Amino acid sequence: LSGALRGRRRVFDEATISLVEAGEATGNLGEILKRLVTDLEQRAEMRSKIIAAMAYPVFIMLVAVGVVLIFLFVLLPRIEQLLEGMGGQLPFATRLLIGFSEFLVVGGPVILIGGTLGAVALWSWRRTTRGRAVTDERVLGVPGVGGFLRDSDLLRLVQTLALLLENGITTITALALTERAILNTKIRRAFNEARLKIAEGLAIAAALRDTGYFPDLVTDMLLIGENTG
Repeated sequence: LSGALRGRRRVFDEATISLVEAGEATGNLGEILKRLVTDLEQRAEMRSKIIAAMAYPVFIMLVAVGVVLIFLFVLLPRIEQLLEGMGGQLPFATRLLIGFSEFLVVGGPVILIGGTLGAVALWSWRRTTRGRAVTDERVLGVPGVGGFLRDSDLLRLVQTLALLLENGITTITALALTERAILNTKIRRAFNEARLKIAEGLAIAAALRDTGYFPDLVTDMLLIGENTG
């Protein structure tokens, strides 16, 4: 079953495939599928809440952008003609705003086309191994976005590892399967190095702390779990 799911990666992510593979190996496939259903329902519920919470701010932002564009491209040229007809020197702020409007009128299409071509080129480059590694590393440094993506990967990692360990998978095997669930290649490489250290005898909490991606609270809880069994 896991092999069949792996052939449909557009539908099933690596975490789901790894859990199904673990369920096949341990004979607990039914229980793991139930947990996957619960996890998918929780994600869908969270996604719907986030969309509902963001709908109004996004609407307000779009309206604000629309108002600014109407002012720049429709009202401002008419105001400019009126002020020029009255004569006199326009204030610097007014001249700056008019210049910016004229720049958008002339250079806006060029900027839009250039931005689109740049986005397509970046997306194509990201699909390569080198491009994926570079973009994954750079995106982690973006304020706000990097932290969100890192925490999402860590959440997926911890949940997957917990499911595997709860269903009787040995620690080393569970870590190897969990590694596939990490989307960011930079974090995945760091986790791979930690997994090799764990296989050599280093404590899980210490190895994951050395990656620099796990918060102290997480590694402390892992250390408690290791000490208490």
